[in-house]
Amino acid sequence: MQQVVIVMVDKEREPRKHLVARVTCCASGDPLVAAIQNALVDREHVVMVRVNAQVLHQLDMLVDASICRSRSSAATFMIREGIKANATLFDKVEGATTRIAELRASLRNAVGEIDKDSA
Repeated sequence: MQQVVIVMVDKEREPRKHLVARVTCCASGDPLVAAIQNALVDREHVVMVRVNAQVLHQLDMLVDASICRSRSSAATFMIREGIKANATLFDKVEGATTRIAELRASLRNAVGEIDKDSA
């Protein structure tokens, strides 16, 4: 389900956080604030990435609009939403990598049996 929302910000009448809470994310279907909060749960791993000027500008827009507190939280949110939006791809990749691991283990077992026989 994709919902397009055009938000006119009137800082005098309605706080920005309230407006953001009504915006639905395309990938997760969650309200924006909930999607960001969910993305920031249990962040314990650090990943260094290089981005182009356009991506940096878009991350900065999320920070400047007080939607995210930092570039790091904006990037985490966008990565999570991107993964959700491409769930079918990740399911296929997971199936393939599982099969590859099984084939490697099978090959190691077969080679191990050959080594034992030749000893």
